[in-house]
Amino acid sequence: MRRLGATLVNPILFVFSILVVLLLTIGLSPLIAYFDLDRKTVFITSDVLMLVITLFIQLIFMYVYRQTVGKKLMKIRVVNYYSKQQVSFIRYVFREIFEVIGVQLIFIYLINIVMIFVNKEKRTLTDFLFSTIVVKDK
Repeated sequence: MRRLGATLVNPILFVFSILVVLLLTIGLSPLIAYFDLDRKTVFITSDVLMLVITLFIQLIFMYVYRQTVGKKLMKIRVVNYYSKQQVSFIRYVFREIFEVIGVQLIFIYLINIVMIFVNKEKRTLTDFLFSTIVVKDK
């Protein structure tokens, strides 16, 4: 259940960054009007900024803790399946990229959820592909 919780926390961070950027955009409305900026361009720019903020926060957490914000809050971490040691930063980033793509391709996400419930070790397709396992954090 912690794993599913972590999966939900990460999009909440994304929504939070949307709110921050939206508030900044609203606060800058007088400047947008003054400089006669195209609103569509401003909103696209703020969407990109929001994505960059979210990625930056996640990358910091992945580099420092080898956990996403969601995994840190749920007190779980990803380790190498065979050695039970911390995975490298690059491996962790690629694993998370695969999970984000998996959420977008709903069938991979559904396979991962089913595997959590049917696999004794609660390993997902992502875990098998990257030789990892999610464990409780110490």
